[in-house]
Amino acid sequence: MGFPVSPKKPSDPYDCAIARLWVAYLDDKLFSSMRRIIFTKDEEAKKPNFEQMEEVRLRMEELLGKCSKGKGFFGGDQIGFIDIVFGSLLS
Repeated sequence: MGFPVSPKKPSDPYDCAIARLWVAYLDDKLFSSMRRIIFTKDEEAKKPNFEQMEEVRLRMEELLGKCSKGKGFFGGDQIGFIDIVFGSLLS
């Protein structure tokens, strides 16, 4: 059983490059912060990582508002590349 709608990268080269940029941003900022939180024992040393995660969340909310055109996904009506990556990191 698969996805009800096939998630894919945008077909337009510019939109695809933008999606890849945001996915790289998530990998660099969000995933790395989460990893440091998990593996850092000192609670005080974790604080900058929580702050960075909050910054990423706010930026992604802003991006969703701009890209979704009032719909539920970054690409509008259909789930796409950014939705899959960001959603997988939220759990």
